[in-house]
Amino acid sequence: MLSVCANTGCSAGFRYLRQGKLFAFYTESNGALVQSARPEFFWLCADCASRFTLILEEKSHVTCVPLRLSPTQDGAKSTYLAAANERAA
Repeated sequence: MLSVCANTGCSAGFRYLRQGKLFAFYTESNGALVQSARPEFFWLCADCASRFTLILEEKSHVTCVPLRLSPTQDGAKSTYLAAANERAA
């Protein structure tokens, strides 16, 4: 269950899906990004989402990185799930 921002330096509580960004990571034991029936969800509050993104690193470790660092630069991948209000726009 999501309860706080995935940025370890932030303690913002999860209240509404429309605030911030929700990420889903699908992993196997080898750390490869794959779709499965049971994704793991992470959330960044609106303030952190404006400055950071989440990436999946080796060994299935999720890390918060500045937006200016492209996740594709180092081969890491992330899946962002758009909130309902962003899909409608």
